[in-house]
Amino acid sequence: MHKLIYSVVCLLIIAYGVVGAVRDKSVRVIYTKPTDKSYNYQALKEITNAALHVHYWYYEKLGNKTFRLNTPIVEQVPGEQNERWYINTSGNPWGYIWNWWSNTRKEVRSKLGTQDWDMNYRIPIYTHVAKPQGASGAANYGYFVVDDKDIEGLLGQTNEPVPRWWGGFAHELGHCFTCPDHSVSGCLMSAAMYRFPNCTFCNACKDDVLRDSKNRGFFTDTCGFGEPENAVVWIYTEKDQKGYKTAFVPGTYHCLDMMHRGLINNEASSIKVAQGCKVTLYKNDSLAGTSKSFTTDDNDLANDNLNNNVSSLKIEKSSSIAFGLQQSIGIKHIVTTKDYIRILLHLDGMRNLDISLFSSKGVLIKKVSVSNTDKGERLVRINRQSYSPGVYFCDIMRDNSHLVRRIILR
Repeated sequence: MHKLIYSVVCLLIIAYGVVGAVRDKSVRVIYTKPTDKSYNYQALKEITNAALHVHYWYYEKLGNKTFRLNTPIVEQVPGEQNERWYINTSGNPWGYIWNWWSNTRKEVRSKLGTQDWDMNYRIPIYTHVAKPQGASGAANYGYFVVDDKDIEGLLGQTNEPVPRWWGGFAHELGHCFTCPDHSVSGCLMSAAMYRFPNCTFCNACKDDVLRDSKNRGFFTDTCGFGEPENAVVWIYTEKDQKGYKTAFVPGTYHCLDMMHRGLINNEASSIKVAQGCKVTLYKNDSLAGTSKSFTTDDNDLANDNLNNNVSSLKIEKSSSIAFGLQQSIGIKHIVTTKDYIRILLHLDGMRNLDISLFSSKGVLIKKVSVSNTDKGERLVRINRQSYSPGVYFCDIMRDNSHLVRRIILR
């Protein structure tokens, strides 16, 4: 059937959940296992983390272009045979030691409904098969397959540093994008892969990746996973709100959830927090370990012993913070017209208050002070003629307490 079928929502019920819609022209990272092996949650996290490291590395080395990932980043596709079957069943032209590679690739290809040099996908595969002596991980036809050794490397269970195994991912993916092995000094496709991320793409490899007809449409000028319009917290990989930025909406984010938004595990260095919101950062997965809460920006998490040390987080909705203020100030309604934002308040006649309007990125647009000496209704009008359509936040503040409402200007 025509390839458009693969862009329809693909509901694969697997051991850890449901895989959602898969993007065309994307890298589909697969984690599979024989029937006599078990999935490893920590391995799932580390494969996801490796994919993100490689995603951002490609962006830097290819002049701000990189491949697309999916959500979840890693799909779990269980195998149908035991480990010995993959190793001993023949069916490839290269000999016994490559049975495991060929059988794993063919099975995954069949389950996904993909093809050799698939027009829509490049497919890295991690499997819990222990390859025979003399074999190695390898790539061909737009797929690569690596075994237990690479998974152990990502888990820090070998004598080599973990980034060397991120380099293995990046190198084999280079083959999936038609780059050959060679000996150009410092290039990822040479032995420099073992020094990842301290390597680069040579000019020939850049040409292969960006210009080969097989790769047409795979590389985009954006990285990460975009920014939801109702984002209230932004986390950066460098201090002073620099580096790669990941946007979050209110909610709880365990380590995998955090990475599925695009934030690499243990890479947070600074944060920006929208007015009236609170984010709590945790050192460990599942909201565990050392933690600290923030209601304002922090330019350097090193001051809080959290720099490159965040594995989960929680963002609270402003309404839960502002309950006390809500009891004394009633917002009867907020109406937007062609010319004005109209805010009708019911005041308690006690203290003054400030109304601030923020963009979806937390930038202050307008501030209005309101005298609260009289009880009863008060209409506040903010001229909106110079504001672009989009999402804004109206923050009513008194005595350092906040009551925030979301506004959409059309």
